[in-house]
Amino acid sequence: MPVLLCIVQEVVIADGLGPMVDQTVSNLQSGGMASQADAISALLAYSLQIFFDFSSYSEMAIGIAWMFGVQLPVNFNSPYKASSLIDFWRRWRANAGLRLSLPIEKRRELISSPNAAAQ
Repeated sequence: MPVLLCIVQEVVIADGLGPMVDQTVSNLQSGGMASQADAISALLAYSLQIFFDFSSYSEMAIGIAWMFGVQLPVNFNSPYKASSLIDFWRRWRANAGLRLSLPIEKRRELISSPNAAAQ
């Protein structure tokens, strides 16, 4: 996804969901009550806000690195399509385990050549 579209996704979608969440949270923090519909709406809005924040930042990092000739591995793989909590985490941070378990030299190989992981 082009970097400009990622910025629009972040500013328009993710930041646009913030006021809905903030209003419900502020109401609850001041001792008020939230209707079931408000609570569910805030929960869904917050989930989408986090999703679009992380997705757009990941895509921007990949796009900016690509502009400098660096290929980064994919770090975000549609986590809301997951069939279990373990699959959700694996999709959310697609290469987190890879980064923790590989020595620095192998990480450098993977960053410069994403197809090296299949070897």
